[in-house]
Amino acid sequence: VASAALPINLTVGLALLRGDRFEIAIQKLVEIGASSIVPLAAQHCVVSYAVDREWDRRLTRLQRIAMEAAEQSERSTIPQIARPVSVEAFLAKHSGISLALVERSEAAEQLMTVSFDRDVAVLVGPEGGWSKRELQTIALGARTVSLGPLILRAETAAIVTAGALMQRAWARNTHQEEG
Repeated sequence: VASAALPINLTVGLALLRGDRFEIAIQKLVEIGASSIVPLAAQHCVVSYAVDREWDRRLTRLQRIAMEAAEQSERSTIPQIARPVSVEAFLAKHSGISLALVERSEAAEQLMTVSFDRDVAVLVGPEGGWSKRELQTIALGARTVSLGPLILRAETAAIVTAGALMQRAWARNTHQEEG
């Protein structure tokens, strides 16, 4: 399948979610254009996959969902879905390019005004919110951004954030080509 080159390399670190919410998020993030998706084992996650065999079975299903979403959106590549990592490990790998969603923070930049480069990583927290320790880690390794005053479900926040960043990147590339 031939598709346009994506304007950014978007990595989404998404806290593990219960039920089918994580699967829905994977599907939509792939359709939007995420390059890779990293499950986050955040402290306030309501689910965990401590047993390797259990995660391997889950990962097979998630990869199938990603493959089907890539086919549907005519993507030439299938995004990678990693094994769950801690917030600290995610930020260590993506230092300098990370944006972390935080709710109702006056110190956070608005997502629609924040600048970002071709490589960008986004952290989206769990249903229970970030722990104090994670917020301290985030403050040291990422720029905090907000989607505004409303509280969104984690999967909705991930989808909205990825869509907004991808749309801004497409518009930026189109403007550069015209100018």
